[in-house]
Amino acid sequence: IRWKERVLHIECAIKFYLFDHSKSVNDLHSWIGPACKDDLGRKIKKVREHQLPMINYIDILGLTNIESYLFLKGKLFANQNVSCDWVNVGHLGRYDHIKNVKDQSGLKVLIKPFWMSNQSENQENTNVKKFDRKNLLKRAELVQRKGAKPFFIAPNDWPFLNS
Repeated sequence: IRWKERVLHIECAIKFYLFDHSKSVNDLHSWIGPACKDDLGRKIKKVREHQLPMINYIDILGLTNIESYLFLKGKLFANQNVSCDWVNVGHLGRYDHIKNVKDQSGLKVLIKPFWMSNQSENQENTNVKKFDRKNLLKRAELVQRKGAKPFFIAPNDWPFLNS
């Protein structure tokens, strides 16, 4: 982006992380992705050490002195109360393990590209699929009931220890 005679490289990411309560809330690595393939600490390190500096080694139309920035947006989810300085607990989402979700009727799984939108009023249901607990074998799923806030349902053995 050219702005005020400067060239800006903005790395944008939207991420969702669930808290692993066996670790410290202040440890960025304790905030894990739904499929247990990444965590907040790993993502920030990758962006800082690889993605943002990479622009300095690429000759893009002869541009020099490119400023790089990260815009990371998303949501954190926890299945019990947490307290720390950098987490706004008023904006935390929730997750539960499947064994704790007794009433699964009316649940719809939100399809990942639409996680940032509110599906509860979507009459066509084009961005959701029916909840099926068999899909919980490999990842937590973001679900919603009509009129309620989305939340994650995680497999009983989440987070997966071998990930």
